[in-house]
Parts: sequence; C-alpha cells; structure tokens
Amino acid sequence: MGQPDGGYDRLAAAQVLARVAGQLPAVEHLPPPFELAVELTPLTPSPGSHLTSAQLRYLHSALHPCEPHQITTATHRLHWQDSTTTPNLAHCTPGAPGAAGGAGGAGGAGGAGAADGADGADGADGADGVGSPHSAGGARSAGGVVVAVVARETVLLLRRALGADGGVRGRAAGMSARERAVLDATTTDREAVEILGVGFETTARALVQHAWLVGQTPYRTAGELARGLHESGIFGVVANTWYWGLQSETYRRGMIPVTLEPRPDGGVAYTTASRTLLRTMKDARIARSTRNNSSQSRPNRDGSGPTSQSRPDYESPGPAGQSLPDGEGSSSARPSLPDGEGSSLVRQSRPDYESPGLAGRSWTGYDDAGLVRQYGPLAYAEVPRCLANMPVTVAGERHALLPAAVELFIDTFVRMLDVVRITGSPDPQEESSMSEVFEVPDMTCSHCTNTITGVLESHGATVDEISLDSKQVVAAFPSAEAREQAFEAIRDQGYTVVDTAVPPAG
Repeated sequence: MGQPDGGYDRLAAAQVLARVAGQLPAVEHLPPPFELAVELTPLTPSPGSHLTSAQLRYLHSALHPCEPHQITTATHRLHWQDSTTTPNLAHCTPGAPGAAGGAGGAGGAGGAGAADGADGADGADGADGVGSPHSAGGARSAGGVVVAVVARETVLLLRRALGADGGVRGRAAGMSARERAVLDATTTDREAVEILGVGFETTARALVQHAWLVGQTPYRTAGELARGLHESGIFGVVANTWYWGLQSETYRRGMIPVTLEPRPDGGVAYTTASRTLLRTMKDARIARSTRNNSSQSRPNRDGSGPTSQSRPDYESPGPAGQSLPDGEGSSSARPSLPDGEGSSLVRQSRPDYESPGLAGRSWTGYDDAGLVRQYGPLAYAEVPRCLANMPVTVAGERHALLPAAVELFIDTFVRMLDVVRITGSPDPQEESSMSEVFEVPDMTCSHCTNTITGVLESHGATVDEISLDSKQVVAAFPSAEAREQAFEAIRDQGYTVVDTAVPPAG
C-alpha cells in the first residue's frame, strides 16, 4: 500500500503520472521543411587508446569494473542551433557503416539533404552523413548527424504537444496535495508535465547513443535504426539495466558501455557481457547510495536533513515516459533478460560491495545527491527499475507509460526525418583550440563539477580535467567568443570564474 502521508512511494508516483499522461498527445501536424546548419569536430583519442583522455579519466573514476575495450565512443562532436535557436552539443559517428551497408556513394558537396527518405533510392552522401542518406551511405546517416538533430526536433515537438494538450494540463492542475507530495518526495522533478517531457528527452538520448553502434546493426538509415531498436526492445532494456545517471554522464562524453549482437529475427540485442556489466555497475551505484544508510533515510530537497522513508515491498513504475535511467524506480526481481527484452526485477542476495576495487574508490563525475534521492531509500536486496516500464492500474485498467512514450517518440521521429534538412561541410574541421586552465574557487562537490562541466560542454568546450582539490578546470574552447560565453554562463549559475590567463589588476 502507498503511504498515506504522500511520502516516498514509487508505485503511487507512477500511478499519478500515468493518470496525468492519459493517452499521450500525438503531433497531428508537422512543421514545413526547414534547414539546420551543423558543425563537426573530430574527437582526439589519447595515444594508444580509442578513447579520449577525458573519457579515460571518467572510465577509471566512475565506471568500475568497465574496461576500455567495453566502451564504444563517438568519433565527432556536433554543434548546431535547433529550430528555437538554442545551442546544442551532441556526438556522432558519421563514418561508421552499418552491417548492411556497402561502399559509400559519391561524396556529397555539403549541400542540403533530406534527413531520411523513401526506401533506399540511390543518391550521393557526404563522408559525414550530412548529404542524402539514400545510398549505402545511409548507414553513415544512421550514425551521423541526422539522428541527433532530428531527435532534438522531435523532443521539441512532443514537449509542445504536451504543453498544449488541455487534458494533460487539466489533469496536472487537478492533482491532489497528496499526489503532489508523492512526486516531490519520489522524483527528481516536481511537475508531472515536466517529468513526461524529460521522458521524451531520455528516449532521444538513448536513440542517439545507440546510433554510435550502427556498425553492429543491419540498419542503413536513421529511420531503420529507430524502428529496429524499438522493435528489438532496446529502450526497455535500457530502462531496466542502466543505473540512474549513467545515461546523462556517458551521453555528454560521447561514449556507451554496450555491444550489440544480431538476433535470429533480424533485430539486435545487448550481448550477455554487456548486460552483465551494466548490472554490475548498477549494483555498485546502489551500494554506494545505500551503504551506511541502514535507517533508510534520504535528504530533504532543501538539504535540511533526512526524512524517514519506509519502503513497501512491491514492484513499481517510475517517472512517466522516463524510458531511461534518469527516472528509475523501485524493486523487482533480478531479470534473466531474454534477448532484447526488459523484465521484472526482485533480487534475493547482493554481492559483497566492500570488496577490493570498490571500497575506497574515488567516485567522481556524477551527482551524489541524485544517487541518494534515487537509491538511498531502497531496502536491502531491492533493485530499482524504471518506473515507467512497469504497468500500474489507473481507473481500473492496466497502463504502462514506457511503451506508449517510446512508440510516440519513434513515430514522430521517423515523420520528422522528411522535414529536417541538414547543411554543413562534408569535411569536419580539425580542432585547433588549445587547452587552458582557469579556477572556480567555490566548487565544493560533484554537483558543482557536473554543473560546470555541463555548462562548458553546452558551449562547445572540451573538458579535459576538473578538480575539487585544486579548484582548477582544464578545458579547450572552440573560440574566444565561446570561452567568454561559457564563463558568463558559469557565473550565471552562481559560481566564480578566475581566469588565470589574465594577470590580477595592480
């Protein structure tokens, strides 16, 4: 049973969100075709590795026991302004051929090309996947700029549809005080409509990250990739096996700890080794947030101290539409996870997390407060799972948000492939900026480092190092203008930036 006081209760939160969502509103009318300009910058691997130095540091500090060979990395950083003129930063692998792809067509000249099209007509394709994807280069489009750019536009459309839907708005406005208290205590976002929107964003990130694996798939175009991942159940697997924060941390670094393998039915699945690795990393994160937490307490949102939380022993769903780790929730049994399918979770025993290699490790690069909010209240032997990926009963009917949200996202994404046209140079620009050092003296925790890293990367900077001990940040900026804009954005977040390249006055 749910807690009557409206405290931490993932089953109740899932029911609230499912009721507010109802039948998620579809996008009836697409915008007319439009163009977006993109810029590509190749990532520079560390000597002797396929990963960059920043990726290697993150891997060794936060992804135990993952090894470098278990990581696939994007090859390029992508910058563009979306249709709302908001700057965006993502990663892509424009040169990766799909398993079905042969030799690429003639190189494009950087002109506009439809993001995807009808049934594989022949055409030219630029080496970066900017041109028409209808040739064998369509495989490159599946891993190139198309997926990231169109996924962003899909999120914008679906968020607008949510905000404009009178039924969703009315149900959100009519939430009881207890329902609001449940969301406030249980989820990382307070507003139901915002949680639904975040679910579409996490779905988009999952699609973009798995596009970096296009060479391990039979898919040749962005549309084939999106449909194939959906039909293979990949989004459900992500929801069940990735831990809270893994997606956002790896997404912004252009890396994914997954390998795909073919299924007999023509789809794809995570390899057994990948599923095992993800479960092990998730177990370690749960252990970190619940270790020394025998009272099952969690901090208040205002940081004023812990509030006691009891956990009913049930399976429960999570933030609506949150198809990915950013909104995982409750317990269920450890699944055997058949090929490409998510399943139920309750685990009876837990490995020794205080073993060498975990105890005393320097865990950095992620949001400790977020971990405690998501995993701190878990009872021993409980394993969290994406709340949206489990059915709940609403008005006497069984309902699950994840399948509906993913179906709506993929359908809208595929339709938008005929709308968005991408322009850009087929020759990615070599990164010419040099790393420089500056200080942020008021950094005090991993939340600070995550915030500052996110701000810098959103302005196109590459963060090579960030240290709480020295308060120093090492980053490379694409331009002097981007550097100044990033510094100003950090200050807007309430931090002080000390530019060590500028001598003090006097």
